Amino acid sequence: MATHTRRSRHSRIKIIEMFARYSSCGDVIRHWADGGDLTAAPSPKTIRNTVRRFRDTGSVSDRLRSGRASVVNERTRAEISASVEMLPRMSGRIRAEVLGIPRTTVRREIKNLGIKAYRCSKIFALKEADKSERSEFSCRLLGMLDEDTNLIDNIIWSDECRFTLGGTCNTSNCYYYSDTNPHFVIEEPNISVGLMVWCGVCSRGLIGPFFFEGYVSADSYKMMLDTHVLPEARRVYGPANFILQQDGAAPHRAKLTVEYLNRILPNRWIGLGGKFPFPSRSPDLAPPDFGLWGTWKKLVFSDGAIKTLELLRRKITETTTYFTQPVCKEICHSVKRRLEECLRNFGEHICD
Repeated sequence: MATHTRRSRHSRIKIIEMFARYSSCGDVIRHWADGGDLTAAPSPKTIRNTVRRFRDTGSVSDRLRSGRASVVNERTRAEISASVEMLPRMSGRIRAEVLGIPRTTVRREIKNLGIKAYRCSKIFALKEADKSERSEFSCRLLGMLDEDTNLIDNIIWSDECRFTLGGTCNTSNCYYYSDTNPHFVIEEPNISVGLMVWCGVCSRGLIGPFFFEGYVSADSYKMMLDTHVLPEARRVYGPANFILQQDGAAPHRAKLTVEYLNRILPNRWIGLGGKFPFPSRSPDLAPPDFGLWGTWKKLVFSDGAIKTLELLRRKITETTTYFTQPVCKEICHSVKRRLEECLRNFGEHICD
């Protein structure tokens, strides 16, 4: 039975030879298996096209496709290299248009030059005072970890996050072309919108997630701690002491919250307003920010947009299974390396 599969060079030569002998597509198909060739016979269309191509070009190879030939000489390669060095943030499409070189050629030569496209990260702008606070915090916590190697396993790193697709910078097309990672970042204001979720991560696994109705206030945050967070933390840790970390969000540093934590967890919490303040604008030192939320959102929205809050809440809860105890422990233990790097960088941001 005739098929329309792509023919090998040997098969095309055989078509030419048999057509020269029989001068008929039907006879070529009928005698195709003569001599023991059991491969599928070509279709009449394939025979006609192969014969026509041979008569026009003297070859059984495919015709060259129309379009600009991708011939790369040293001059072209040098132009591409110089362009990347001078304008590393230019997109591949615009670079190809400016240089007058096919985009596929630009992409291939950039790869041949050992240059990769690095996607940007988003960070918060740091003030000089922030850098000093970050260095002091890193030095202090590292000293505590040296004295008590088990301390890192007793810290619950907590945060809230809104699970929405809007209100963030789209970095899908933000690349920096370089042979080494330039740690390219984009600063954005500290704003979040959407369904608010609280979660804590520690070496024993996740604490939560717990959901807020609406935005977080000092009253709703204290109620969350009292009715959900601390009971669950005590269940996970049992009689062992744990330390609760929180960032400097307004509900966290409110007088109501500080007084409550000082009464319930005396000397066992990290955050602004307490004896061990957590530095401002430091998501790179907080496991929920650098190790939890980004991955979690990818899992939740892996199938695309979610239309209802009920379904969003269910997806958030279902995807907690990804964050197993070993995964959470690895995230938390990476804090020590980040603290050391923060000290070496004099409080500057840590870019992964």
